[in-house]
Amino acid sequence: MNPLWGLALLCGFCLSSFELAASNHNISEEIKMLTDHFNVTADKTLFGNPIFLKNLDDHEKFEESEQKLLLLEILDVYERILSDMLNHTRDLDVKTSILSIKGRMEELRRRNFLSREKALKKRLQDLWAVKTNDEVVQRKAVRELLHVYQTVSKQLHRRSQRAAPRLRRHASQTRPE
Repeated sequence: MNPLWGLALLCGFCLSSFELAASNHNISEEIKMLTDHFNVTADKTLFGNPIFLKNLDDHEKFEESEQKLLLLEILDVYERILSDMLNHTRDLDVKTSILSIKGRMEELRRRNFLSREKALKKRLQDLWAVKTNDEVVQRKAVRELLHVYQTVSKQLHRRSQRAAPRLRRHASQTRPE
């Protein structure tokens, strides 16, 4: 069995977590079409060790901006998965369902992430592409190190100051009486 088929079910769970109230019924039907077509519910190897759900359950470990970046990346992975599934199926009804789901996911992205998504991704890609073993890059990095360190320290200090009242409130609410 193609492992991508199993992802159709996970797609359904991920999309349902976004709570698309008005179109929930329609997207559920589209996902059911994929679930049936790819025989997702019958394959027991698809259950356990989730791919995307574990990222949705860990939301308390990340700040809101980090959560948004994680959700954006999940949507990107689904885009690639659904595109591959679309290219490998001949069933027109299934293709229609995949296109519909992709459209709804694109709408989620447009409404929630598009404002600075491309700029952020470009900067991240540039950082990931830095040639860390290049001597010129290393020397430039040393030249900028103090400024970078001070900037990060200030940001973390401000964040911890903002988080302190929340932590105190949370601690007082969770204390046993």
